Amino acid sequence: MEDVMSVFITREMIASNTPTAPRSAEPGVIGRFMQRAARQWRDRRMIAQLQSMEDWVLRDIGIERGEIPAIVARLNDREVRMTPVSKPDQQSSVMQHAYQKAA
Repeated sequence: MEDVMSVFITREMIASNTPTAPRSAEPGVIGRFMQRAARQWRDRRMIAQLQSMEDWVLRDIGIERGEIPAIVARLNDREVRMTPVSKPDQQSSVMQHAYQKAA
């Protein structure tokens, strides 16, 4: 038990004497640039995914093809990170089969 206690004290002493740079909550210039670049990449990916859908699928979810960029611009970061359940080439065939089955 003494060995464990001495190791803990030593680690605590080292940690308390180690200087650390103060971290700000706001990202710096490079951080903001990286965040903006990542958001633009995700926006372009979401636009491409929506553009790859057929017109009837877009109408079914209430989107006109010309509105896609504006709709993606209004999405928050969490929504832009969403990925489709199936691959784009599988989406239309699965949805079309479901609608034919329902009709």
